[in-house]
Amino acid sequence: MMDQKKIGNFIATLRKEKNMTQEDLAGRLFVDRSIVSKWERGLYIPKHDMILKISNIFDVSVNEIYYGERQNDENKEKVNEVPINIMENADRKLRNMKIKSIGMITIIVTLFLFGFFVYYFINTYRSISVYRISGLGEHVQFYNGLMIVSRESSYIQLGEIEYLHDKKMKNIKLYYKNGEIEKLIFEGDNGQTLFINHFDSYTSFDYQEVKTVINNMYIEITYQDDEKETIKLDVKRDFVNKKVFYSSDNSQGEEQSNETELPIPQYILDNFIYKDDEDLYYFETQKGDKLVKQTYYYQIGFYVVEEIMSDHTFRFEYLYPTDIHYDLDSNDTSNYIPSLEECISGECNPSIINYFIDEYINQIGFEK
Repeated sequence: MMDQKKIGNFIATLRKEKNMTQEDLAGRLFVDRSIVSKWERGLYIPKHDMILKISNIFDVSVNEIYYGERQNDENKEKVNEVPINIMENADRKLRNMKIKSIGMITIIVTLFLFGFFVYYFINTYRSISVYRISGLGEHVQFYNGLMIVSRESSYIQLGEIEYLHDKKMKNIKLYYKNGEIEKLIFEGDNGQTLFINHFDSYTSFDYQEVKTVINNMYIEITYQDDEKETIKLDVKRDFVNKKVFYSSDNSQGEEQSNETELPIPQYILDNFIYKDDEDLYYFETQKGDKLVKQTYYYQIGFYVVEEIMSDHTFRFEYLYPTDIHYDLDSNDTSNYIPSLEECISGECNPSIINYFIDEYINQIGFEK
């Protein structure tokens, strides 16, 4: 490594040998006197073009200036090694500069990726929600409806429609209430209405109103005979993207906890309404002259069906995985059957139990 102090002292010595002042030397080199002063004080080394001019003025070699002494027999070898030292020094500086550059690039890339991740996380976490839509009216029932909401757009489809009587639909109006104000979402004659709402244009509602929409969504149905019916739709959130990382593999702890959970049949997940306050699944429909209420207490695997008619009610109970009971709520309660095992042994009316299995158990798909 070159000795800046030694080089500076050597330049000062050469200048004094020629009886030159710092200002004289600065004039010869076309630089300010303060520059010469800084050289001689060893604050920094002159640039290579100035070294060449200084060597010509004082009749010394460039190697001697960089070494900081005139060449003699004792230092001849070291003076001759100056070019090698200069190259090594330059190479060292280049390597250091590369290391610093790589470090800076790494820091910049890391900060960029971190900033991008933060930006992406803020803009995507819990940004997509999927809702199930259902509704029960006097003449019609909706189930398997779907609503998907992201920050950019929403998608609504009412799903399957079951007519409970001989009514036929002529027109529907899908809307939501914001206080006392009704805001239209869709109106038309398509019972399977598909509505796509882009939040970046003039639309019926924006992303900030989604909570109001799902809690206050109504459908007004006009039938062929011009009778109208208004149904408040039940909108329950089924999914929200709140995981940062997704994995198809469950941890051992998760597997162990799942072993104790009772199965929820897909039919129930697709068609029943989950009541969060009661922690159960519920489904109600009108079949001819009877009202059918179905309830599934999933934590204990207990499924109940009530067929309510004008003069009596059948109540079926199924306790996963085998026990079946039924009760006739009428003037005659002697038909109570305690268990499926007794039915199999011939001590009950098997046709009633078989009806229950065929009409409900098999449809839902309980594991038997």
